[in-house]
Amino acid sequence: MPEFRDVLTLARSFIASHRRQLHRWMLYSAAESIWRFHRRSGKIAAAMLFKAQWGFDTPEWFDARLSLLYPEKWFTDGSHVSRGSIIGVLPIGGSILDLCGGDGFLPFYAYSRRASQVVSVDYNKFAHDHAVKNHSKKNIKYLLADIFSFDPGEARFDVVALRGAIEHFSEPDQLRILDIAWRALKPGGWFCGDTPANPRKDTALLVHHHHEFAGEGELRHLLERVFPDVQTTVFQSCETVSYMRDELPTPENIRTTLIWRCRKPAV
Repeated sequence: MPEFRDVLTLARSFIASHRRQLHRWMLYSAAESIWRFHRRSGKIAAAMLFKAQWGFDTPEWFDARLSLLYPEKWFTDGSHVSRGSIIGVLPIGGSILDLCGGDGFLPFYAYSRRASQVVSVDYNKFAHDHAVKNHSKKNIKYLLADIFSFDPGEARFDVVALRGAIEHFSEPDQLRILDIAWRALKPGGWFCGDTPANPRKDTALLVHHHHEFAGEGELRHLLERVFPDVQTTVFQSCETVSYMRDELPTPENIRTTLIWRCRKPAV
């Protein structure tokens, strides 16, 4: 029978020769445990946040942190396509004006990685305070202002973005927004955005929507009244129109997003 001292020596020798493997196993096991806890706690936090924000009234802005807390539900394909349409024309070291910027999620996680200057404007104080608290960065400036009283200056920005917001305005005000974007853009700059399509038009998708678009043609008609170079895309995503119900997408309730990019002439 080996003595205890011999067993201890063998154990020490084994640990010394397998130190890297043991260290890796310990890190991996700990990380997996934290990940499993994160997934469970993230789902609970997302459900509580959504209930607090949408269960009592209908806000005009969306807390995109839900996509980080519960990606299986909120990390949608449609959001990737519309975001990519903006990122694809934002030059590294450029500037972007984010109209109706809401919670500041995209300025923080996307735009500020490429742009040297990000200006995000929203009139909603709760959304503005949320953005400043959770998504501040030295190259991001959050402004609490009505976009119609805000003066962006002349030809300052490479990109003007308006994501999921144009439908919140009447058609005359939508034209005013297009004029603001035109004035704010540098020559050759891009005005980008997206909006949910509503072919029915008899019932608004949200109570805050004042003028929704039935389809691509109606949207193009509006954009071409200001911009000569208009690009539009129709994207059907694997998510439903309603945020309020857990249901599988069907041809009747699938979300259709209209995405646009309009370029101001370079000369």
